[in-house]
Amino acid sequence: MTALVTLAILGIIVLPPCLADNADKARARALRTNVAAARRQIARYRANHGGRWPHVDAGGKLDADNFVARMTGRTDADGTVKASGEHGPYLSQWPENPFVPGVTARKIVFGRPDLPVHDGSGGWYFNTETGTLNPIFGNNSGRVTRLELSLITELQIGG
Repeated sequence: MTALVTLAILGIIVLPPCLADNADKARARALRTNVAAARRQIARYRANHGGRWPHVDAGGKLDADNFVARMTGRTDADGTVKASGEHGPYLSQWPENPFVPGVTARKIVFGRPDLPVHDGSGGWYFNTETGTLNPIFGNNSGRVTRLELSLITELQIGG
């Protein structure tokens, strides 16, 4: 009986960290898949639209409001979103960043500076100069886990 109680206590102590590790590994796999798919489809969009990224309109001006619509809907050659468009959809839905909670997981932050990898401002950062999409990690206090740091390095290699 004492051995059974000891095993139960050890199970309670040891099992939660194992489950947490598995959950983190699953989120990392999901993130890698989401990043790769989104990057691939953004490049495809650019090829179909005369070298324009999905964050710009036909005149080359920033149009962040239609970024997701262009990636998940049909578009004409000039990037106009319309049901009868000749291109797209590139993604069935905009992916979540599994390391960012709630509504922010799908939010895209646009900019030209270096990637704000850990400010918690959104789920994704799209560099409007290079067209590179990267995940944003951490919360507003800037804390990032060890796993997130390793993913930041891994996912930034090769843009």
